[in-house]
Amino acid sequence: MNHEPESLGFIDASEFSAGAPASGRDAFEIWSALLSRSYKVAGVYVESGVQHLLLERAPGTTPPLTPRNRSIFERTLLGDDRKAIAAECGVSTSTVAHVLRLALKERGLDCTPARAPLVLVMIVQAAHRELAEDCLWLRRGGAGEDERLLLSTNLEPSAWAALAPAERAVVSERLLGRSYADIAAGRHTSRRTVANQMASVHRRSGKSGRSCLLQWIFGAATPAA
Repeated sequence: MNHEPESLGFIDASEFSAGAPASGRDAFEIWSALLSRSYKVAGVYVESGVQHLLLERAPGTTPPLTPRNRSIFERTLLGDDRKAIAAECGVSTSTVAHVLRLALKERGLDCTPARAPLVLVMIVQAAHRELAEDCLWLRRGGAGEDERLLLSTNLEPSAWAALAPAERAVVSERLLGRSYADIAAGRHTSRRTVANQMASVHRRSGKSGRSCLLQWIFGAATPAA
């Protein structure tokens, strides 16, 4: 499972070191830097089914997340139920939604949590040791205050062995945040076929939702029967 995404047509690859699997420590340090806002998201790119997240240094000019808001942010990306998070934090679900949108925006992302980049979700899950260490590839560019980080998905986990080729393709697209309709159009099939393929994966894994699927695909030592 040592596959390094080859294409970097969206950026000058000569700036960056050769890629290497991101360790749990790497993920923890990067997630901590995102939480403190010493890094921000400078770009999200998808090439040949591989998603890349470009991070740049950013001045920490605003207060960090409060402990409550950090918990809401992390737990949502880890896949916890929002209603449960709201109840345990003593806030409304609308407050949870507001905290999430603001936390993402402050880190350079103008999107809903459901559309948060797959790489970001994988960073926080790897930081919490929910995923295998080789689920992400890390490249470093620049130096000192100008350092930039490029993280890429590695969608070749051992759990793929439990899935048919068509299911792997559909799951990859769903993990990247694409809708059933978009996947069906790209694969020249029907939305119902895509839905049936995803339902089969959910039955086999016993998981639903992007975060939980990630934990099954990248975190399980052996695929479900």
